[in-house]
Amino acid sequence: LHGHNWKVGVTLLGDKLDNAGMLLDFHDLDAMIKEAVDKFDHRNLNEVEPFIGKSPSSESMAKVIYYDIAKRLEGNPDVNIKYCEVWENERSRARYYE
Repeated sequence: LHGHNWKVGVTLLGDKLDNAGMLLDFHDLDAMIKEAVDKFDHRNLNEVEPFIGKSPSSESMAKVIYYDIAKRLEGNPDVNIKYCEVWENERSRARYYE
C-alpha cells in the first residue's frame, strides 16, 4: 500500500465563447474537478468504487475523471471535454480521451 499526490488536468473543447469571452470559467471547471476527485482524496482506492477489484492506475483514474467531467458538462452543449490528464510525478502522466 502506497500513496500518490496526483495532479489532474482537464482540457476542454468548444467553438463558441460566452458573453465574457470564455468557453467555461476556470473557477467552474476547478469546482467540477474538485467534486470529481474528492471521493478519492486520502482514501485507499482499492476500497472505493469503481476501483474495487480493479487497478487504480493513473490511466484508470484519468478515464474515471474524464467521464465524471463529461457528465457534469452535459447541460452545456457548447463545451466538451477533450481529454483528462493525471500526473503521478513531474515526468509520468496518463492522458485519456475518446
